[in-house]
Amino acid sequence: MYVVIPISYWGFNVYNAKNIPLYSSDLFTAQGQEYNISLIVNKQFNLDLAEYEKQGKIYLSLFFTLTYEFGFATIASTLTHVALFYGREIYQRYRASSEGKVDVHTRLMRRYKDIPSWWFYLLLFVTILVSLALCIFLKNQVQICLIGNSSLPLCLLSHSPFPISIITATTNQTPGLSIITEYIMGVLYPGRPIANVCFKTYGYMSMTQAISFLSDFKLGHYMKIPPPVIVFSSVPWNYNCRNGYPECSMVAVGFYRRYMSSG
Repeated sequence: MYVVIPISYWGFNVYNAKNIPLYSSDLFTAQGQEYNISLIVNKQFNLDLAEYEKQGKIYLSLFFTLTYEFGFATIASTLTHVALFYGREIYQRYRASSEGKVDVHTRLMRRYKDIPSWWFYLLLFVTILVSLALCIFLKNQVQICLIGNSSLPLCLLSHSPFPISIITATTNQTPGLSIITEYIMGVLYPGRPIANVCFKTYGYMSMTQAISFLSDFKLGHYMKIPPPVIVFSSVPWNYNCRNGYPECSMVAVGFYRRYMSSG
């Protein structure tokens, strides 16, 4: 980015970039004036195509334009990089785990009581239920149907954390799904900006929370923290634990003690 942006802006004037500020989150006309978004949306906050054609195309700053372009390349390169460079190792480790071979950390963690699967299924069921309720009772506000709101983000989420988590673990950089989710919803539901943002939130934030959850489990695995404590410290309703409130950790430990005593 540090090389491409100056060359594209001052060298080749890509997309007539000199008419627009180099770095800005605003939207612009072809002449570089700030775009009046209120003119191209109706009362239902849908895109008014006739007014949009009258006002002209929307232009982004060169920084955000190249960010989107590199974002598409990042998503594709993430899949191919993980497959080519880590595919064999992933397969070997999967075979080793299926054959019962464990490392010293896993052997020590087996001293703790494991997490029941129904905890995760219950959390998934509740989130899907809330998502469906949002689509049913606030259909006009979110501008999205039941299938688009629930099924597609789940499909993305079921495949994306695995390769992205490998990139995060090795480079400390997390490729996002925000760009591809915006593109998918833009194709499926053109002219509905709120639906686009809702789909982006479900797709991107779900993946981000999944990676964060895996990071918590990785830390707990090496620090030998009981898995139920990690769950109670990481679920969304205990968000304040991440903001430095020790009371939340005490609550998590209390839940774990009760859980262990009941077992």
